[in-house]
Amino acid sequence: MEAGGASSGRPFAGRADLLRVYLEQGEAAADALAHRLGYRARPVVRRRRTPGVETDAAGAAADGADLQPTPVPSRFASVPLWRVVHREWQDQVEGKQDSEGGSKDAEPPAEQGLHPEDLEPGDQPPPSSRPIAPWPALRRALDHRLRTPRPRRRLDVEALVRRWARGRNVVRLPQLQGLAHARLALIVDDSPRLAPWVPDLLGLVASLARRLAPHMLRFLPPPSRLGRGGCPAVGRDEIVLALSDLGHYGSEGQRFPWYRLGHQLRRRGDRFLALVPVSRRRQETALAGLWSAVDWGAVGGAGAAGPKTTFDGDSKEPEPPKGSELLLTAIAPALRVEAPLLRDLRRRLPEVDLGCEVEVWNHPQVRGSSSAAICIDLQAAPAWQLRFAQLPLELRQAVAETLIDGHRHLPPPIRLAEALQLREAGIDVEVFDPELADAAGFLQRAAHTLEEQAPEDSPLGQQVDAYWQRFRQRAASRLYHAQDLQHTLARVEAVLRARHPELLPPAGSNPAMLPGDRPPRHWTLWQEGPQLRARAKGEPGQGSPLLDMVARRLRVEDGQQPVAELDLDGDAEVPWPASGALKLVSDLETVTSEVLPLPSWATGMGRDRYGLWADLKVEAVVQRLRWMPPGRFVMGSPPEEAGRWDDEGPQHEVILSRGFWLGETPCTQALWQAVMGENPSECKSPQRPVETVSWDEVQGFLTELQRRELPARLPNEAQWEYACRAGTTTATWLGELEILGACHAPLLDGIAWYAGNSGWKYDLEKGFDSSDWPEKQYDHQLAGSREVKTKAANPWGLYDMLGNVDEWCQDWQSGYGEALAVDPEGPKEGVNRVIRGGSWYGYARHVRAAYRRWDHAGDRDDSLGFRLALGGGLGRGAASESGPRSGEGSAPRSGGERSEGIRTKQR
Repeated sequence: MEAGGASSGRPFAGRADLLRVYLEQGEAAADALAHRLGYRARPVVRRRRTPGVETDAAGAAADGADLQPTPVPSRFASVPLWRVVHREWQDQVEGKQDSEGGSKDAEPPAEQGLHPEDLEPGDQPPPSSRPIAPWPALRRALDHRLRTPRPRRRLDVEALVRRWARGRNVVRLPQLQGLAHARLALIVDDSPRLAPWVPDLLGLVASLARRLAPHMLRFLPPPSRLGRGGCPAVGRDEIVLALSDLGHYGSEGQRFPWYRLGHQLRRRGDRFLALVPVSRRRQETALAGLWSAVDWGAVGGAGAAGPKTTFDGDSKEPEPPKGSELLLTAIAPALRVEAPLLRDLRRRLPEVDLGCEVEVWNHPQVRGSSSAAICIDLQAAPAWQLRFAQLPLELRQAVAETLIDGHRHLPPPIRLAEALQLREAGIDVEVFDPELADAAGFLQRAAHTLEEQAPEDSPLGQQVDAYWQRFRQRAASRLYHAQDLQHTLARVEAVLRARHPELLPPAGSNPAMLPGDRPPRHWTLWQEGPQLRARAKGEPGQGSPLLDMVARRLRVEDGQQPVAELDLDGDAEVPWPASGALKLVSDLETVTSEVLPLPSWATGMGRDRYGLWADLKVEAVVQRLRWMPPGRFVMGSPPEEAGRWDDEGPQHEVILSRGFWLGETPCTQALWQAVMGENPSECKSPQRPVETVSWDEVQGFLTELQRRELPARLPNEAQWEYACRAGTTTATWLGELEILGACHAPLLDGIAWYAGNSGWKYDLEKGFDSSDWPEKQYDHQLAGSREVKTKAANPWGLYDMLGNVDEWCQDWQSGYGEALAVDPEGPKEGVNRVIRGGSWYGYARHVRAAYRRWDHAGDRDDSLGFRLALGGGLGRGAASESGPRSGEGSAPRSGGERSEGIRTKQR
């Protein structure tokens, strides 16, 4: 590293600071700081190969191929580490798009537009709110609670006159009781959290005012408006009646004033009680007892609950959620929910009490909380709409009927948008309202109007423009993938984004339907310190790569909310998501990334020029693992590949939608010794791969790790080849093989130990006689396995994927098919287990990414090892006992010729 220009002056930080940043935050952060300080990297001098000195493909000495210092993780590092956890391709979801990225069933534009009357509200009046309990029931309940002792009662003159008029003898003079006698001091709680109950509070006050004379009713302020020691004056014959939740749906601080007022009234000997819309199971016992609280919802008896929708517990559909969560799910398809509609929905749902209304009205994921209407927040709406689609059918139908009936007074655009969302959730809306059957046709007419009339041309154009902007915000993501709506919504997007360039694509929209015909671009997502950047593929980056993608356009989403569109024509910075989850949506695929905390099994974690790594420590032995991001590749070899075997085809596409961890090197003898307490290898050396282990013995090793709460397994065959190729498509990650002899392929010398070079400068006293091996790249007399990491790593930082030792995979052996395979796990039973990679005694044709062989699970030899994997959603698979062991049955060992390799006696 050299300092910048002479005129740059003395930097405010030096090399020691760079070293400190490097050790604590890794290579990417140190490079970024060095660049800002004006340092520049020294040019790399590539040394010419000299006889007797083995070098890798990049020119580094083979005895220390990776000469860069290993970053040391720091507990104090503040830079978050991103990883790609899931990828989903467009053709997985809805079939292949055509080459232009458009829909296969495009419809002609609608011939007719909208008329002004098409946007007018309906003729029906808005529904009125059903009371929590009917007035007759409330009057009886209050009459019973407001009875007063006899000395305080007054003569009921009207009742006395009625008895005399009927000629009845009056033995005892009638006296006023209950509401007819009571002088009420009302406390009406006007807290904003009680907004959905405002009609009930006002209706009860009006009923009391009609029942009582003006001098018999007065109002007191709520306790929140009184001073700390203030208590309203109450007459001798007055009764305090509070219409409130007493703070039950608020915080402890909102309940305290009611506690204080209740104790003050009790000390003075006043009579007081409360009518609360709080069920007994929700009431705080001490507060409810202090105020002699009457459950408002229970006053009406069984009839107050309204007609409930029952759910058959024997149904195969999952049971619905309970309480507020179910009510929130029910309002998900609605663009607006008024208080009367919320009440009607609550009465139709099972096990949803009165308190759920206020909980939903004040829920943090609900916006527009007022006495008018609410709706679920835009960012949270898609998740709740998905939950609605998963409800039992009878519940969805009950909610749909209630929503449609409750919104007949609204303008058609709102009603039809809600009908489309109900339709996408599996509801036949035509059953409840035949007018809603033409919702798709209405959208086509609205799209035609948008295309024909600019907003400034007419009031209708302004209305339609505003309508479409609201629609694209609130519409369920599934609407953008509906076959009969894709063409219409694509037309709308083309017009809106031309008029309003600042608009982002709506959440969940299909990028393939967006306007434009730009060609696909290959690009790479990089993490550079705390920054995320998108660059054209092949353009060098200073940080650590996350993934490669191909896309025409790319949208960044935070959760379900669009954040930005990236310009893929150049270097683009990716906005930092607030939620810690980043979604990249292109016209071809959707990628989900997250900030990764330190896994429970890891002792350290970081990023380098290869990507994300984590260290697994057993006893004193450290095994580094690399994160393999989810991706897509072509498995197998083409017919023209040099050294190919027939069982390497046909080539077929494989999608691995979930990422996984894979060992940077094969399992070493040191790690096996630390776990199992012994070393079965022939070529003994701690840093050499463990060998002479069968598949069954490897399962014992994995079981021991799992007993230590380390979720270890073997990779399956598809995962192994995906990791070996590391985004390349040739026979090896470095390129195609030129095979000059059975043990001579010059390209392999820098990346693999195979029969042509495994004896070159062999460093153990004991080895295998290689004097008669044919056509060797180097002349050697003694050969064997070699220490790991002495050849160059592949682009994802994995060493010895080719050569050194063959590696067991999890799968049973089977043939390939031609169809696209998504997260393949292999057959559930078989005879042999798959082996991959080639070994130190393998011919050149064996050391290719597509080469495969197999063996019985109980067999072992001095070339057989394995590599650890973690994650990826796959289990350990079936036990090997379901297939015959070595010597049982007639299956040939490893497919004949390939199993022989080059073998001589050890000496």
